[in-house]
Amino acid sequence: MSYKKEKVWVYESKEWYDKVAKIYNTFHKKLNDRDKSIYKRFLPKDMGGMKILDIWWWDGRIISEFAGKWLEKYVLADISEQMLKRAKNWVEKILMDAEQKFPFEDNTFDIVLCFFTLSHIWDLSNLFEESRRILKENWIFIVWHNIQRRDYEYNFGREKFKIKSYNYSYKDIEKMAEYNFFDINYVDLNEDNTIVLRTYCFTKK
Repeated sequence: MSYKKEKVWVYESKEWYDKVAKIYNTFHKKLNDRDKSIYKRFLPKDMGGMKILDIWWWDGRIISEFAGKWLEKYVLADISEQMLKRAKNWVEKILMDAEQKFPFEDNTFDIVLCFFTLSHIWDLSNLFEESRRILKENWIFIVWHNIQRRDYEYNFGREKFKIKSYNYSYKDIEKMAEYNFFDINYVDLNEDNTIVLRTYCFTKK
């Protein structure tokens, strides 16, 4: 028996996020509730006057958590213009490639967030160096990371596709944090004795 193998397209991150921006929140629905409370334990109770940078802001599931916190600034930085168009109006938006120099002055932000983004970035060293540079002393860089056992495959109409990704281990990430002089703390989310999500809190020394 013969058959025609169905082609699976592989997209670069920017191209893919621009393509699926309008429907992105239909993907990975199971993450809606389970991960929201984990990162909060690392946040200060009073965030009044703080500046937050959200790198590749995922799909906005946590932005509402910061509304009404009397922040001075909440900045969304994304490589995809179409994803940024979906963001809430009360936040600032900026197109930014996390593998290039960040367009901010030194010691600008109190908190940098980076959720489910590392696997899309080839040059992690730039991400960590620049995050350290723009953070104020003794403030925090919060990262969500899960190790993918296989590449996610998506359907878009009749098209099947994957996103180009880099499968970093937790050890890879922690070495990069140590090299950039961050103190490391983390909490794991486990299912069936397997880590499905690690929430890091890196503190600038």
